[in-house]
Amino acid sequence: MQKTRKPVGVLIADLARIQRERGELDAAAQELRTTLRDHMIKRNLQKIAFGDHVVSLKTRHNWSYSADLERDMLQVRQSQKWEQQQGIATDAPTPYISLTDA
Repeated sequence: MQKTRKPVGVLIADLARIQRERGELDAAAQELRTTLRDHMIKRNLQKIAFGDHVVSLKTRHNWSYSADLERDMLQVRQSQKWEQQQGIATDAPTPYISLTDA
């Protein structure tokens, strides 16, 4: 059986709708994550189990570095750009699409 193909315009409209719905769901999920995180911190809980689900409190680290190391990192980024411009660095592009509102 051959699958019926939708017109490109319909595919774009479907993608836009799904992206919008995903954004709304992501925002709702983030609100729930924040509420659960605050609840766990307030009660000093590391895990909460409910049915087949387990919520674990995690910590993300945001490191800051010394001025000397920041200068070294800047030098590395500049050297990377120079190698790109000189054709020394290699690139492995990956095609993808991006949908934005007009």
